[in-house]
Amino acid sequence: MCHAMLLETVAAVPGMVGGMLLHLKSLRRFEHSGGWIKALLEEAENERMHLMTFIELSQPKWYVYIYACISYLSNLLPFRNTT
Repeated sequence: MCHAMLLETVAAVPGMVGGMLLHLKSLRRFEHSGGWIKALLEEAENERMHLMTFIELSQPKWYVYIYACISYLSNLLPFRNTT
């Protein structure tokens, strides 16, 4: 159960980052995304709901939260300079 919770923690990152970058690109170019922003953010929300379900079922220890935060932040590092 703990592994599934960690996977769901990281799974929401690509949808959220992709939706945010596409949103900024659309604002910069004044063009529509064709519904991709909404689709990516809905996918990130879906993964977040899976994570909340796994947290409710597993009742993780404190060190699992720290590991999840570290894995989340380490996945954001490649995207910090992309615009």
